Amino acid sequence: MRGYPDYVAQVLGSLRESVRDRFTDAHRSGRHPREHVNERHLHCVWYDHLFRREGLHCEAGQPIEVLFPGIWNRSGAGPDFSHAALMIGGRQTNGDVEVHVYSNDWNRHGHGSDPRFGSVVLHVALWDDRSGPGHVDARGKKIPLLILSRFLDRGIEELADSLDLSQYPQFADAGSGFCRGFVRRSPSARSQMEDMVRLAGEWRLRRKISRFAEWLRAVSPEEALYRGLMGALGYRANRQYFDSIAQRLPLRSLRALARERSGATPPEEAAECALLWCAGLGRQAGTGGSRDDVQTAKYLRLLPAVGLDEPTGRAMPVRHATRPAHTPERRLAGAARLFCGGSGDQLFDDLVEIASVDVRGGPAGSVSRDSVHVRLARRLRIAPAGYLSKRVKPGRHALRGGTALLGDQWARIAIVNVVFPLLVARARHNKDGELERRVQTHLRQMRAVPENASIRLARHRIFGPGSRVGERRLAATVIGHLGFVQFHDDFCGRGWAGCSACPVSTVLRVRG
Repeated sequence: MRGYPDYVAQVLGSLRESVRDRFTDAHRSGRHPREHVNERHLHCVWYDHLFRREGLHCEAGQPIEVLFPGIWNRSGAGPDFSHAALMIGGRQTNGDVEVHVYSNDWNRHGHGSDPRFGSVVLHVALWDDRSGPGHVDARGKKIPLLILSRFLDRGIEELADSLDLSQYPQFADAGSGFCRGFVRRSPSARSQMEDMVRLAGEWRLRRKISRFAEWLRAVSPEEALYRGLMGALGYRANRQYFDSIAQRLPLRSLRALARERSGATPPEEAAECALLWCAGLGRQAGTGGSRDDVQTAKYLRLLPAVGLDEPTGRAMPVRHATRPAHTPERRLAGAARLFCGGSGDQLFDDLVEIASVDVRGGPAGSVSRDSVHVRLARRLRIAPAGYLSKRVKPGRHALRGGTALLGDQWARIAIVNVVFPLLVARARHNKDGELERRVQTHLRQMRAVPENASIRLARHRIFGPGSRVGERRLAATVIGHLGFVQFHDDFCGRGWAGCSACPVSTVLRVRG
């Protein structure tokens, strides 16, 4: 069992105890291929293995075997497929795959100087229009090239016309994991797989509670809440970046600074400027921001006036594939209003009061017709306010009308990953069994937790294309949500390598 997460070892133990050349054809039509074939078609061809596998080889002559095509990147940034598993020249190679219509698109798109493409192990193109010997990445490493048109059994236009692009990648079998075959054939295997996801969720929840319990031994509950929510504001890509901001500018210091400058500037605006400056975004905006309107010029003058030293280091947030409303600047503005706005000092106490409602009745006047998680989300939501409510960053006019700085979807994710685990840890710290019981009840009754890309990928890898009502319901619960994320992090998000390391299919095979 060594090497497996605890929840996997636990399930394995219980289960084992219970059982002992098409290029010329395209040009003969007299039509330019780009008019009829785009990269989306080629993504489908690669993902679904719609080419001859026998004799497959790259342009340098090495034979290629596709063990796993990779995880389809739907963010639009970086390589098209990640975590692919290939046999190239008789050696297994794991990494990313980039797909183009023409081979020289690698250079046209600037991938050779982009560090995000440093893990590409295969460049796939439909047609070869190279004028030189080949392509290299940012480190000068040569990238093997596969020309798909040499391995198609029918014309590319005919193949493209046969594809239903709406079915990819969510309804294609190619991205399914090893366990998919067992789950598809056996209702009992599906039930066991759902139990495993729940157990993974319970395990992840315990880890979150333990982390907050450790924090509460060192800092106040308000500071622990601040740290947790700041990490949640960074999502997966920028979590460490936002964590570092919370460490450099703790809540106590942020509120003290906001109070000091409350005479000239509203406290929430002073806190906003402080967070941006501490994040290294103030100097960036001050030197490169647009001053084409009065509001922008005034805002840029406020940033360095907070009196903080310039941050050291060059850590900057990840911006690619970030929605306009989710930029780091807007999230920091939301955090400033959440903790330093009109009722910011009462945030933690308000959350405890809302979560203390007893669903069986509770104290008089405490029960609202709204569910507890709806009231918690409402308390965490930050409506449009201030300069950044209509901008993605200083000097940019990109949002029509005011857009919430912190919306309902983020709030519900924060409830799952921060509020509930922190309140359970706080109840245990105070030996308040009644509060823990109520919070645990609300946690397990919460529904409609938003799915993210990690959950959709794990659900597809485990249960295959499409989605059944039971699987969607499981993902919408707190425990199911956490369980799918845990499976993604441990196994499903690592493609072929993750599947090879995952013991689930082995157990299902033994039982089957």
